Amino acid sequence: TETIALLASVRLDPPAIRPRPTKEEIDAKLRMIPAWAENWTALNFRWLENYLKNAPINNVHVHSLASLGGLSTQQYVEGQFELGPDEALIYETDVPKTCRYWGLQITDMLMVSIDYMNRQTSLNAHSAKLDKDGKFRAVISAADPGVPNWLDNAGYARGGIIGRWTECSSAPAPVITKVKSGEVRKYLPADTPTVTAAARDASIRERRKGAQLRRRW
Repeated sequence: TETIALLASVRLDPPAIRPRPTKEEIDAKLRMIPAWAENWTALNFRWLENYLKNAPINNVHVHSLASLGGLSTQQYVEGQFELGPDEALIYETDVPKTCRYWGLQITDMLMVSIDYMNRQTSLNAHSAKLDKDGKFRAVISAADPGVPNWLDNAGYARGGIIGRWTECSSAPAPVITKVKSGEVRKYLPADTPTVTAAARDASIRERRKGAQLRRRW
């Protein structure tokens, strides 16, 4: 529902025409690619491993990354999930009274977003449905539980859980409960809506269209 801004940045200090790279410059940059790939892969693994120092698997902790260059007005919710094909996680949290943005997504073990275009692997304040008590409850699982706030792990046995509270009046700590897939509704409010297969299909199609309309560099 947002209008995407069209922005361009132009440096005024150098000449407008950029010189063609020399073969030495091209060679040097090509030789850096393997190190870049290795370093970033290792960084992501270390980052996920660090989650376990602060919270056990199937749990999360809330903290700031301002000291590492993150937004000073943002608190991160970070953790790992580990699920069998017949298991699910109930993710439950209060929602701040005022908040510019909040969202939740799941990733693979390299912290890569799980196919957010074709699967509902992320939710935010616009797409999520709050319960009557004002809380946000989501279900992380491979099988569709037929609830609005389903986070599809696409069959990944392990991965990351990442949330954000941005410019919020508070930064609640979510509670996660591991249950059997067939017993999900026992842990949700009785009036939790049912999402039919047809409704899910329609929402994924709408999601796919929205993702395609996003500007990408």
